[in-house]
Amino acid sequence: MMAIKPKKTSIITKRVSSALSISTFVMQNSTESVAERITAYQKAGINCLPALGKKAIPLGRPKAPEGGSRKLLIIRQNAADYSRILKSAPKSIGIFCGITCGIEALDFDQIEAFEAFLKFAKKAGLEALTRRIAKGYEERTPRGIHWLYRINLKTQLAFPSNQRWATAEGKPIIETRGQGGYCITAPSWNNIYRQTQGGPGSIVTIDWDEREQLRSIGAMLGDSEPTSVTTKPTIRKKTRRRPTN
Repeated sequence: MMAIKPKKTSIITKRVSSALSISTFVMQNSTESVAERITAYQKAGINCLPALGKKAIPLGRPKAPEGGSRKLLIIRQNAADYSRILKSAPKSIGIFCGITCGIEALDFDQIEAFEAFLKFAKKAGLEALTRRIAKGYEERTPRGIHWLYRINLKTQLAFPSNQRWATAEGKPIIETRGQGGYCITAPSWNNIYRQTQGGPGSIVTIDWDEREQLRSIGAMLGDSEPTSVTTKPTIRKKTRRRPTN
């Protein structure tokens, strides 16, 4: 396996390999607001909630929805649910992956891992697949890249859980958010998460075999075998402080 050491800093490098798809890094001139993104998720049938906290979550901290119920992992939200979110005027938004929307999020935790993944995928004849996924939904994150895609589960009995496809020195560099997963998305916190291609209405569907081909590429880049992560996102409720005398 080709091991990529985890970055000690949170700064995203600007270097882009000429062998990769340059269009992947072209930023959209988007002025989309969080409210508009919530409406787009409603139209696309995707459960969403704001991320915990009023400010951007520090790198390395767990990401969790602000509040709600675990029922959002298995039951779709209704119009009233989306209206309540919009009324709260959140600064961030994230989605629940898994069976409610059929979406899996592929999270590249560092740009170097993303670049290497594209390079290996091209050598394996999967460039058309990666371009199709990226065109459907791709966004920059504070550390790397998110891809969102739906999975055709005709040959599978259950939606995959969160998985670590590649780790380096014990830290994940490529992982997924599946059943039980929550993923912060664009345009959270003034575009700290920024859309680069596609959007909620253009997320593509891939077959299970194609998904497994992607997983095999990811496994080549780490220093250990891919693993499933069975932990579910922590859904915390807001607490009010008692007034002091």
